[in-house]
Amino acid sequence: MPNALKISFALFFFSLLIFLINIQSIRGYVFDETHYVPAAKEFIAQREYRNLEQPPLAKIIISIGISKFGDNPLGWRILSSVFGALTLVGIYILALMLFKKQEYAIWVALITLSNQLLYVQARVGMLDVFMFAFILWGFVFFYHAWTMAVTSGSSHEKKFIFMTFSGIMFGLSIACKWFGLIPLVYCVCLLIFSRFSNPKQFRCSDLFFFFGCTPLFFYFLTYIPWLLNHHSIRYWAWDFIVMQINAWNLLISVKTAHLYSSHWLGWPLLVRPIWYAFESIARSPHRARGVIMMGNPLIMWTGIPALIYCLSYWFADVLSGQGKGQSKEAFFIFSSYCALYFSWAFFPRNTLFYYYYYPAGMLLGLAIGFALIQFEKNGLSSRAKWIYASGAATLFVYFYPILSGSPILMGELHHWIWFKNWR
Repeated sequence: MPNALKISFALFFFSLLIFLINIQSIRGYVFDETHYVPAAKEFIAQREYRNLEQPPLAKIIISIGISKFGDNPLGWRILSSVFGALTLVGIYILALMLFKKQEYAIWVALITLSNQLLYVQARVGMLDVFMFAFILWGFVFFYHAWTMAVTSGSSHEKKFIFMTFSGIMFGLSIACKWFGLIPLVYCVCLLIFSRFSNPKQFRCSDLFFFFGCTPLFFYFLTYIPWLLNHHSIRYWAWDFIVMQINAWNLLISVKTAHLYSSHWLGWPLLVRPIWYAFESIARSPHRARGVIMMGNPLIMWTGIPALIYCLSYWFADVLSGQGKGQSKEAFFIFSSYCALYFSWAFFPRNTLFYYYYYPAGMLLGLAIGFALIQFEKNGLSSRAKWIYASGAATLFVYFYPILSGSPILMGELHHWIWFKNWR
């Protein structure tokens, strides 16, 4: 445990430093910062804010950064970097719980840092980095509680503490963006599925409290600052319900096409990434700065076979009935990815963007890690995973100029834009 704590602090500060370097390279708003930063500033001024279709927590967090560091790119984005660093620590802790070995957990964390998705999201003032940080820590607490429930049944009281924290994290994730409901429902389904094999793991009342009442309570708490400023306390309950109805209507009302919209089926294959920003540099017509939201091609394209391997590993274990040791881990990795990804197939809106893949894409490092660990146990050299990590890091450095908003020559843009759809 002491080593895990030291490594967590090291990963946090190392990644935070990487995220903060040149974070003000794009001086204006980056993509949906045009919605969320003004909403955060309106919260500071206690004015009626315009972004009513999204819950308030992430915008409140952005407003704290603006209050402390000013109305400038650093103030807009600094807490995104903090939550990005917390996300990386969460990935490390989850990998340690899954694989039970420091080397593997550190490897997964480094792969995730090279993923590019985390790097870009941790440097913009948008909602997703906050939402996913809470989702991931919800998974961390949930997985620990679920593991204790499976191994020790209902006698282990500590599992209820971890379920409580899991419910809090999911409630806060929903308070950032409603997509946080998806992992919450997934965990509930997983517990119900597990209960068929051992009905004594938990009671239905526990499920209702930990993953019903607790998330709802903390979700409601995030609305209190808004309700205090704009509504009579006598009508809080009614106004809160009306706000949710109005938010849903606004959310599904977006029907217009967008230049960078994409179909969810193409996200894992990097068919259509999204440019968050692209601007020419003043007094230098041949130079520009750009930020593209795009996963690391090596990780994206090998992550899908790794997920299929996780599924086949679990399925073979179920068929054999012998228990190969890590089938539960393989199932958790595969099923959590599927919950975060395939849910977009049912989203009641036509306009979708590649960055919606961010939560699911962030779990690919776990799938690749699981596959390589099994191959290593079957005779693959332990150096293979570090060769892979070096390749992923090399690609991250290669794409760094168009991930970070560094100055580039317009004539050299084709070096990074491999396909027509990436423009």
